[in-house]
Amino acid sequence: MKDKHLHIPKDSELLRTIYRMADEGMNFHSPTFKNKLLLKFIFYLGTTIIFYTLLYFSTSFLELLLFYVGFGFSSLLFAFNFAHDLSHNTVFKSKKLNNFYFIVIYTLLGAHGEAWKHRHVHSHHYAPNVKDYDSD
Repeated sequence: MKDKHLHIPKDSELLRTIYRMADEGMNFHSPTFKNKLLLKFIFYLGTTIIFYTLLYFSTSFLELLLFYVGFGFSSLLFAFNFAHDLSHNTVFKSKKLNNFYFIVIYTLLGAHGEAWKHRHVHSHHYAPNVKDYDSD
């Protein structure tokens, strides 16, 4: 990943226009959005808890292995889905609350949240899929 972002002056106005149109077209705090977000949270957290609980009730190595893989996969999906939403400040109206829960989720996952956020936001969102610029 290179340290500098792609800055093309003639495209700056187009980018500002796109951001403005996206902000006008999105309503992240509507009741429908909140309900879908809550259902997503319950589903991912629920599957993570179920697999974690099943680990203690496994009676064979194969069950233990399957529940362990299921727990790892579901916890990663839970963390990455919500951490991504939190990193873009779409879960709560407060940026501080979004950042707090973002850090908590990444810490529980055993990852460094601020390092991921910096890499994701400052490389992927500035130059998506551009070789040597997009680290994701």
